[in-house]
Amino acid sequence: MKPLPSFIFQALFFGGIVVLMAGGIQYQVSRKQRTNFNDQVYVEDASNGNSTRYRVLVGKDDTAGESFTMEVLIRAQAYGVIRGKPGSESPHYHIYQEERIKVKQGKLGYFIGHHTHVKAAEAGEEVIIKPGEAHTLFNAGGGVDGSDLLLEITFTPARHGEQLFETLAGLGYDYESPLAVSPIQKWLTLGRAEVVLTDIQPATWKFIQDVLVPMAAKIGYKAFYPEYKSRRQHNVVEEEVEEE
Repeated sequence: MKPLPSFIFQALFFGGIVVLMAGGIQYQVSRKQRTNFNDQVYVEDASNGNSTRYRVLVGKDDTAGESFTMEVLIRAQAYGVIRGKPGSESPHYHIYQEERIKVKQGKLGYFIGHHTHVKAAEAGEEVIIKPGEAHTLFNAGGGVDGSDLLLEITFTPARHGEQLFETLAGLGYDYESPLAVSPIQKWLTLGRAEVVLTDIQPATWKFIQDVLVPMAAKIGYKAFYPEYKSRRQHNVVEEEVEEE
């Protein structure tokens, strides 16, 4: 009887490692203790409370899914994907949603299209980003205290927008910062929320969504976590009125 070729032993060896790693990840994900934000109005995206804060002002249930509006506070020390740009995310676009941004306080830095075409908007100004337009936002300074940026952002239609931002913020909080969240978790959440990252080649992004994301779902990752759904501000107001 001829001995088995060495490549078969190598395949079995590496296959076993992959199985063990997948099992370990599945165990860690299933055992992860997640912070419950159901009774909180705000969701911070870092445990130090000094990064970016989210609050849903008008939920999709209030508009029958037509839109949702949230308040975003980006502090000067906020974590950012792009060096020197607090609060910046990876360049991306929303497949179906229009994004209307009102600057309430501070100075908004942003680009639409190529990342070298950086623009700014001051308090009282408004920026509209159409579906399919690559963009990122960040704190460009100039707030009342010289640092904070306060935005009011409306997404039309609502789609999975609320769940997207609450989940990404909740994950950042539980892993101490957004930068510590597993890329595969982010890809799963972004993909289900119909967001496309533009700093990844289209063919690679398709592979991630068609192959890696389904694998991640099978080992326990979820696109959205119910623990990260925050309490709506209007519910708090209604309860205060009832108490009076």
